[in-house]
Amino acid sequence: MKLKVTVNQTEYEIDVEVEQEERPQLSPIVIGVNGGSNPIPTKASVSAVSSNAVVAPLAGSVARVLVADGDEIEAGQVLLV
Repeated sequence: MKLKVTVNQTEYEIDVEVEQEERPQLSPIVIGVNGGSNPIPTKASVSAVSSNAVVAPLAGSVARVLVADGDEIEAGQVLLV
């Protein structure tokens, strides 16, 4: 790729090679607050306590909900951001 650059009022035309680097695949980091135990993936179904019950150990704000009503979820799956 050819570029024009100016250094101290002098214009230069330069050739630039752009090397494509493979970007690493990133995955979410799950941090436990209950002694650092690792959850074991399981499939189970649960029923809601009530349609309005929301229980959280800490106060916070929900920016996005990543699941829809009726979705099947797995242990460790991120539900809210």
